[in-house]
Amino acid sequence: MKKTCTLLTCLLLGAGAMAQSQLPNANFENWSVDADGHDSLNNWSSSNKVVMYPVVSLRKTTDHYQGAYAAKVSTVPFGFVQYSTLGILVNGDAEFTYGGGGGGSNVEYASGGGTPINIKPSELKGYYKYVTGAASDKGLAKVLATRYNTATGKRDTVSYATYQFMPQPNYTAFSITLPDLKPGITPDTITTIFYSSDVSTLPNTGVFSDLFLDSMTLVKQPAPPVADFTADVTTGTTSTVVSFTDNSTNTPTTRTWTFTPNTVAYQGSSTATSANPVVKFTAPGNYTVKLDVSNADGSDSKTKTNYIQIQNGTGIEDILAGTEPFFSPNPAIDHIRLTPACMGAALQLHDVYGKTVLRVEKVSQINLDLSGLPTGMYFLTLTSKEKHHTAKLLIRQ
Repeated sequence: MKKTCTLLTCLLLGAGAMAQSQLPNANFENWSVDADGHDSLNNWSSSNKVVMYPVVSLRKTTDHYQGAYAAKVSTVPFGFVQYSTLGILVNGDAEFTYGGGGGGSNVEYASGGGTPINIKPSELKGYYKYVTGAASDKGLAKVLATRYNTATGKRDTVSYATYQFMPQPNYTAFSITLPDLKPGITPDTITTIFYSSDVSTLPNTGVFSDLFLDSMTLVKQPAPPVADFTADVTTGTTSTVVSFTDNSTNTPTTRTWTFTPNTVAYQGSSTATSANPVVKFTAPGNYTVKLDVSNADGSDSKTKTNYIQIQNGTGIEDILAGTEPFFSPNPAIDHIRLTPACMGAALQLHDVYGKTVLRVEKVSQINLDLSGLPTGMYFLTLTSKEKHHTAKLLIRQ
């Protein structure tokens, strides 16, 4: 028999990487006929590709749960010895091997298969019945959800589950729970393999078994948003413009911002329901900020107490216009004190030769240490939102 990879390896190597939300043709209504005259389920593959006449692994059947058709995957005896030849059905374009003999080694899934998804499924459910002439035989399903990892160049297993179909003469519901093996990761591919017999228990000869499948659905795992946000500056004056950014996960569809106290003025087209509002705080004080978010799966909120500290005084716009000083004392000895409006801005200190002797990418404290700098004239440049202002600074020892 041709050597094949292990099941999980085959699934990981063969999975694709585009995006849609459900198994294709999961109600088993759309069929065609292949070159050998066998029933072919659109968007699926079966071991009809490799088995030999008169064995047929997959048939369209009107013995359905709902709709017009269902899929019938079969194990049947073959040849003079009556080797039990199982049937396999896989979503997507899969390959199989057929090595002769009987039982679980004669027909195998080899590679490929899988179709795209863009949801994180928590369950595969549908309807089945299972009719067998062997007391020990059962149908089998294996479900794998993966995502391509660009960092490793390999596929990560997001979920994997197996399920046995017990003998059942009438259609009954089944549910395959898909464990979350990679929290926070959404798979891009789902691969489902249905066997007409459990390969580990199938007797070598003489077995007739039929697995009927109909009306399958992937159930999306709920993904309520997790609220979070940041502000570009958290201290300033009543003339400071503060930009907020919604960093919530799982794609909120609604947002509500609440500021306490509510002495705020939204800037431009911003409102309390904007994703990233821009505001001015019109009175001095400490402000608590709350963000409420929601989507179809739930809601969440985030509160940051005393997150914004506002003082009366000069604003960054006045400083950049050159109308107000932004530090003291001047002359200085070993430090200067910046005005609160400088918080969040960039700062550079140059000597008279243009050499940068101090650089602060984002001001986060108002006291600036100058110890160690020699006596002399310096130029202090403040930058915010592509605007600059430079002032002379004299250091004395």
